[in-house]
This record gives sequence, C-alpha cells and structure tokens, in this order.
Amino acid sequence: MAENNKEQAQPMVEVRTVSLYPEDWLEVETLARVSGAGISAALRRIIREWRELREPKVSRMDELVTGYSKGLLTHQEFLEAAALEMTGDEAVAAE
Repeated sequence: MAENNKEQAQPMVEVRTVSLYPEDWLEVETLARVSGAGISAALRRIIREWRELREPKVSRMDELVTGYSKGLLTHQEFLEAAALEMTGDEAVAAE
C-alpha cells in the first residue's frame, strides 16, 4: 500500500532525446558533477533557474512607490524607507 502511494506522488516524467552543442553538454555535466546530481537533475535545475530569471521582479523601491501612491505610507515614511533602501544606512534614513 505504501509503495502505491509513493508511485502516485511521483510527478510525470517524459523521456526524450535532446541535442546540445558540446559546450552546452560540458556545462550540464559540470553542474551535475559539482552538485552531485545526475544529468537529468542538472537539466531540471537549469530550467528551474531559467524560469526564475524570466519571472518579473518587483523591487523594494517599486513597492514603496506603490505604497506611497496608494496612501499606505506618509511622505515622511516614504522618504525614510527610500533613503534606507538606497543607502542601507538607518542613520541616513532617520535624518
């Protein structure tokens, strides 16, 4: 019974043949070797990282501007938070 549940928990996997340039295979094989994983795991990691790079990123400054424009921050709160974000120095932000 436990093995049946284990099989159901596994995601579907497709087996395909892919063609890569030798330098691309070298990258995949190097990632597999340094991470202690197999080729398939290295390729999945590369794809996962590529997806993350494609996701739109909202910066902290974007969040502050949005918060201020929606009236969620006072002018002073916005200035202090923006100064802290730009300098990383709480003393500058408090001035």
